[in-house]
Parts: sequence; C-alpha cells; structure tokens
Amino acid sequence: MVYPDSGGHQGHICLINQVDHNLPSFIIHCSLGNWTHFGDAIRITNPSIFLHSSHPVRVMRINYPLLISTFS
Repeated sequence: MVYPDSGGHQGHICLINQVDHNLPSFIIHCSLGNWTHFGDAIRITNPSIFLHSSHPVRVMRINYPLLISTFS
C-alpha cells in the first residue's frame, strides 16, 4: 500500500503480510517513527496509519509473471 505525502504523490510504502476478512491486518514498513520509538526502522505493525487517514491510500499488486519475464 502507498500512503501519499501531503501533496498526494509518493509517500510511505508498506508491504501487506497478513490479510483477515479481506482487509490487511499486519504490514511491514520502515519509518523514522519506528526508529525513534523502537530503535528499529523496520517493524511489523497494524495498518492503522494507512487505513484511517484522510489521504487516499493506493493498493498495488505485483504482477510476478510479468516481472519474471522482464528479467529472464
């Protein structure tokens, strides 16, 4: 998922690593806030920062067959 910056462009990115009832329940993401609070920038957390936001969140799915064929 991509959480856009205040301008609505690129921003914070996470990988969804668990889905329950068709909604992401855990994500992996890297942030300065994680580093500041936990001493580790990469954390597995709930997706609340992405799901309860006034910014539009984009969900992207990787097309693995296309990706593999591009580099084969």
